[in-house]
Amino acid sequence: KMILIDHEAATASFTVGCTVILQNLVGGAQYNGKRAVVNSPKSSAGRQQVRIIDDDKVIAVKPVNLRYEPREVSSLTADEMRRVLICSWKKTESQVEGVDTNSLAAMVSKYFSCPAELATILAIIKRQQQQEAIRFGAVDMFMDETDEDLADLMSNLKTSPKT
Repeated sequence: KMILIDHEAATASFTVGCTVILQNLVGGAQYNGKRAVVNSPKSSAGRQQVRIIDDDKVIAVKPVNLRYEPREVSSLTADEMRRVLICSWKKTESQVEGVDTNSLAAMVSKYFSCPAELATILAIIKRQQQQEAIRFGAVDMFMDETDEDLADLMSNLKTSPKT
């Protein structure tokens, strides 16, 4: 699968479960620069619920006030590095299978030097995995057992008519 990175499309709605940075908030300026986890897709009001990590507080914000938390290559797991290389068409599965973590890191660093770009690619990959899980009924693999609201949301998506 090839992933075309379109920042505008990728940020129209942020992937549930991804870590983001809050920015340019006026009413909640005290949260600017804080890390948060996206808890919901964009609502009809154009906002997404995010849980602020340090405060464990949930607020609703417009996607324009979010950006994916940049990811350094050194913060990626071996599996994430493999997925980035395969999904961006830089390498095939057979080229990364069994490759050690240091070599994977060198390959990813060769193609991607921007932490923001890596974060966007990982979010797109996660969104595709979630969509496939919903399509094939494997929703539970993405669920945190303690997050009942998200579980209900995903259950509703799973049971809604497919278009």
